[in-house]
Amino acid sequence: MAVMRADLADLLHLCGDAIDEKDLVEILDRIGAPLDGREGDTLLIEVTPNRPDYLAIEGIAYSILCFLGKRPKLTENVPSSKYRIKVDKVESRPYIASLIAKGVAMGDATIAGMMQFQEKIHETFGRKRKKIAIGMHDLDALKGKNLRYYAGAGSERFVPLFETDEMNMRDVLVKTEKGKEFAHIIKKEYPIVADEEGVISFPPILNSERTKVRESTTNIFVDITGTDRKSVENTASIIAMALEMRGGRIESVEVDYDNEVVYTPIMKRKSQEFSTESVNLLLGTAFSKKEIADLLHKTGIDMVNERGRTVAYYPSWRVDIMGNSDIAEDVAIAYGYNNLEPEKPELFTIGRDTQGPRKLMRELMLQMGYSELNTFVLTNERDEFEMIKEDKEMPCVKIANPLTVDNTILRTSLIPSMLRAIALNKKYKLPLKLFEIGEVVHPEGKTDWHLCAAIYGEEAGLETISGMFRLLLDRFGMKYEASSAQAPSMIEGRCAQVKMKNGAALIGEIHPEVLRKYGLEYPVAIVEVGVIKGF
Repeated sequence: MAVMRADLADLLHLCGDAIDEKDLVEILDRIGAPLDGREGDTLLIEVTPNRPDYLAIEGIAYSILCFLGKRPKLTENVPSSKYRIKVDKVESRPYIASLIAKGVAMGDATIAGMMQFQEKIHETFGRKRKKIAIGMHDLDALKGKNLRYYAGAGSERFVPLFETDEMNMRDVLVKTEKGKEFAHIIKKEYPIVADEEGVISFPPILNSERTKVRESTTNIFVDITGTDRKSVENTASIIAMALEMRGGRIESVEVDYDNEVVYTPIMKRKSQEFSTESVNLLLGTAFSKKEIADLLHKTGIDMVNERGRTVAYYPSWRVDIMGNSDIAEDVAIAYGYNNLEPEKPELFTIGRDTQGPRKLMRELMLQMGYSELNTFVLTNERDEFEMIKEDKEMPCVKIANPLTVDNTILRTSLIPSMLRAIALNKKYKLPLKLFEIGEVVHPEGKTDWHLCAAIYGEEAGLETISGMFRLLLDRFGMKYEASSAQAPSMIEGRCAQVKMKNGAALIGEIHPEVLRKYGLEYPVAIVEVGVIKGF
């Protein structure tokens, strides 16, 4: 889940002062963009992977205004700019979309918002620029209206963004910061967007210094390249919405493929046929058609009856709407999940205990004064390995097509999750005593249940966590044998392995270097053991 930084004054300004600061927090939660925290006048807003339009502060403002019944009237029939991009064969990134926005007020807030949007899209929706890359240019710096998107040989020269010397494509990959970071994406060819004078963009690496967007810029040219046409065109729609919310006049660009001509951005509303009966069935409600229409209107969706069919028309940038259940979700959001009445299921069943030793273990941990955590199995290489001094290439189950950079693998241990939880809760009264009984996944795909318990505070140490663990083992009647051990995340000489009949536990004190990475000022004593194997 991405966290978006939004300047409070800028967000209120985008909403046209239709809302005050007090009501803003509640409405953010209602529209599915809850507040994660605050740093002075900067709001930290959680954005789920299915709403990339919320990665732009303007997308959040649009939803707020819709919710308040003040939906902005944005352009659907986009006039042509007379600019044209001729697309040659680019095998590595075959698709491109473009748009022009004129009369945009490029103040500090707009520039910061656009930069953040590009960064977040690149990291999440764009899979670290492999799937999507965005380039923004000063339209007035372009030469001519006929552009070309083609695969270069690497010898083409231009002055990269923030550089003073002209370089060829190969030099860009080894001499610039962005080139070094994303060189691995470039394989056999060098994608190039060029105007009549030369290179303006080397996607997904860098734009040209010649077309750099400045505070004085008012007319903007945007190119979006990538490997998936739908995603590229959806991104163009989101950017067009954001720039129009900033006062820009949007114009389309002709994209000329060999066998097809497309005009982007595509801003015409999309449609989804649905059933009001199934919406009520999914939500357990009895809304009339008018009530559903009114609720959908609050989320920016228009409900129309067409020849006996119920159709929802929604903004082109709402990539999250794919079926009836998504329409029902918007009805629930507008109505408020807290206002839905819970119902007991009509089906009668007899439950059975499937937890085995986990149930007793949970009860014992609670009796010893520990608070329970429940964290996600999905994680990423940085959090799972690098933060605790493990090799980032450690074997694990990887997600084939991750939606976000935060969720790329399945966890192999509970210790990283525990340390993140301590870091998030360190402001509360100490000592913190936490435990989790959760699933871990081995590299071959096998799943196990583990127990992880930790103490954080001035008095936390190997002795305190060992005393708790001995009580737990004694309660289960387990025989055990302890011996010294080593682990990258633990202090040498303050780490042990506890062997039992069917497994082993790792117990010790977290290394100071790891503590610093998590911003922890006091010691952490921790233990992890397989629940079924060990018990």
